[in-house]
Amino acid sequence: MNAEQIQNILATTKGCTFAQIQYSTKVATAAAHKAVNITKETQANVQLFNNLKEFTDVYTRSEEH
Repeated sequence: MNAEQIQNILATTKGCTFAQIQYSTKVATAAAHKAVNITKETQANVQLFNNLKEFTDVYTRSEEH
């Protein structure tokens, strides 16, 4: 998934949403073990924010009253 696809998904989201990102990266090995395929699996739970300024302004305005 690229940045443009993430922006398209977030276009309908106001504020933030939660996502789970999983990806694999190849681990380099020594020349003697170049035939061995080792991958590192990574998983992260993240928050994706869309138009954060608009929503933080709501909190700022509420503190003024």
